[in-house]
Amino acid sequence: MTGTGLQSTFTSEFHQAFREETQSLLRRRFAQYGLIMVSVIGLFMLVDIADVITGWIQGELGEAWSDNAEGLVRRSLGVSWFGGMLACAWYGLLRREKLADLTVWTFVGYGVIVLVVTTFAMLDTAREQRVVPVSAATLLLVLAHVFACAILPWSPRQAVRPLLVLFPLTVVLSLIAPSALGVGLDMMIAPLSMLFAGPGLFVTWAKYGRRMENFRARFFQARYGQIRRELTDARRIHEGVFPQPVRDGRVRMDYRYEPMQQIGGDYLYAAAARSRDAERDALNLVLIDVTGHGVAAALTVNRLHGEVERLYAETPDAGPGDVLRALNRYVQLTLAPHSVYATALCVHVDPAREELCYASGGHPPAFVQAVDGTIDRLDSTAFVLGACSDADFDAGEQCHVFGAGDRLLAYTDGAIEARNADGRMWGIEGLERLLASEANAGLDLIMRQVEWFREGR
Repeated sequence: MTGTGLQSTFTSEFHQAFREETQSLLRRRFAQYGLIMVSVIGLFMLVDIADVITGWIQGELGEAWSDNAEGLVRRSLGVSWFGGMLACAWYGLLRREKLADLTVWTFVGYGVIVLVVTTFAMLDTAREQRVVPVSAATLLLVLAHVFACAILPWSPRQAVRPLLVLFPLTVVLSLIAPSALGVGLDMMIAPLSMLFAGPGLFVTWAKYGRRMENFRARFFQARYGQIRRELTDARRIHEGVFPQPVRDGRVRMDYRYEPMQQIGGDYLYAAAARSRDAERDALNLVLIDVTGHGVAAALTVNRLHGEVERLYAETPDAGPGDVLRALNRYVQLTLAPHSVYATALCVHVDPAREELCYASGGHPPAFVQAVDGTIDRLDSTAFVLGACSDADFDAGEQCHVFGAGDRLLAYTDGAIEARNADGRMWGIEGLERLLASEANAGLDLIMRQVEWFREGR
């Protein structure tokens, strides 16, 4: 998958999580919104009913009914409409992804009820008495719209959608029931009433932006924690392929591992081997450094780990040159097409012959420190792994005297490329000077020296 594909997947996950949270919030808020609207409309309906009952008691039922009929019809329809939509949402009669559309069309339905009932109520009134045009009914809708925008987790687009239906309807109904102001003026007032939608849209825009920012912070914090946990597990698995130190026997080995990031692209293989006299007191060692850092390099290391294990399992007597050549073939065929390369140092130590044979593919020079303090460099004998085909690769295996008390120091480039505050690298010379000044410099001392010199990672 390309970097663009990964970014697209991550963006898709973010928006999917935001939609899921919005759906959950929308269900709760729509229930609150619907219950409040039913309660408020129902309260006004009870007032209208009380007026009708009072007129009936006073013998003026006809007049009381005439004054309150339009309000009773509109409010009873409104209560029924909101109640029905709440039932659809609450009992899951509509799919969750349709809930946002349901909230929008619920408001549209209520607006249609208000405008249509108002229009038909005005048709029974003489035109000269229609001082207030139908578009004035939108003031009631504007208040309801602001309230809906304040309660419901709408996006700005969702907040605009009901207005795109209701305001054109206002224009049409102004033609059906024109006021005393005249059709022309009514047609001018109706579009101007759209300006009253500004408060609701502003509320939605402010709420949506704040909610998006809060969710983004929570999302990335949760994702960062998840990645940290996964990297911790990955590092434990990665370091699980490293060998145990060898602290007994004629050949002993110890190491320290500190990746530049939480997980790195270094790999160490060490296992007992058979010497020329058939005794199992020799040692095979392979040190690999994959280009790059982080998870990608660690995944590559795990592939190389399997290949190294296979090579020695199939050919226990394979020499350093044979192993290095096989690794180059593997990297060139499987990793180099993805611009992934590696350096490697392959070593076979045979104490019975007092001999160290090695082959190095582009790896930083190792050091052999003799018991008398002299230091010899084991420079690279071949190209970086994967840089050339198997036919052109010459491992260049070499052997060196390695007697009792001699030491081999090998490392990856993180040590010598440590930089100080001035940007100067410690370098191979820095490590060599330390070995020369400290005849028995151990790994802990070297690590402390690198740490002292280093500024940053």
